Amino acid sequence: MNKVVLLLLFAMLFSCSINQRDTNKQRHGYWQETKPTFDGYVTTKGRYKHGEQVGKWKYSFGDTLYQRDKIRKKMIITHYFYPDKTIMARGQSRLDITKDGKRHWYKFGPWYEYDKNGNLLWIKYYKDGNLYQYQENGIMKYDVKKFF
Repeated sequence: MNKVVLLLLFAMLFSCSINQRDTNKQRHGYWQETKPTFDGYVTTKGRYKHGEQVGKWKYSFGDTLYQRDKIRKKMIITHYFYPDKTIMARGQSRLDITKDGKRHWYKFGPWYEYDKNGNLLWIKYYKDGNLYQYQENGIMKYDVKKFF
């Protein structure tokens, strides 16, 4: 009897559906979506918690991963990849939601960009979504703050 109950419990655990909605009709749980583009299709995979993206997310063109996000408390750590899976860029961003429900996504802090061989090309510094410094080989190229 105990084996049957245990087997049923595991069957229920692993039979959870994807692309579900909660009682408020918001996305909840694991989601996978594939959408057509002009030259193929884009697939997104990740989890929602009552309409908000949480945890690890993967974005692919066809079968090729191009972006991976880790989302925690409206903080997003992003990695972009070349088709051969070497890193193209990495950095962090934030999502702010106003009281009236408007969403504002912006980059902040250092963003590192690499060539196809994995060599650092430059570092871009963002503050509230605005680029304010740019470094290449450790040398400041320009200061965007002068233009604001």
